[in-house]
Amino acid sequence: MQVNDVSNCDTNHIEYEGYVCKSPIRRTTPSGLHITEIIVAVNHLHMPSDYIPTIIWDWDTELHIGDQVRITGRVQSRRYGKNNLTYEVSTYTVEKT
Repeated sequence: MQVNDVSNCDTNHIEYEGYVCKSPIRRTTPSGLHITEIIVAVNHLHMPSDYIPTIIWDWDTELHIGDQVRITGRVQSRRYGKNNLTYEVSTYTVEKT
């Protein structure tokens, strides 16, 4: 699919490249799904880095602090606790670069 072909695009789509900056956390959700949580640091030349919470929907991805990754996915919000809301990226693909 070409970038300018929006007829089949998911309007909630994100792609970014960065570095794993915190040890991956593997856990099971309350519904029984296996996920790996990582934080990806996206560096900028003249601005502070962005730190993006990222959810990988399996335990098979072997990642370590410092690994460079390319992520595609979608932004999702999630409630935790009574009044807390957080945003994270739910991945479609993760590849080491």
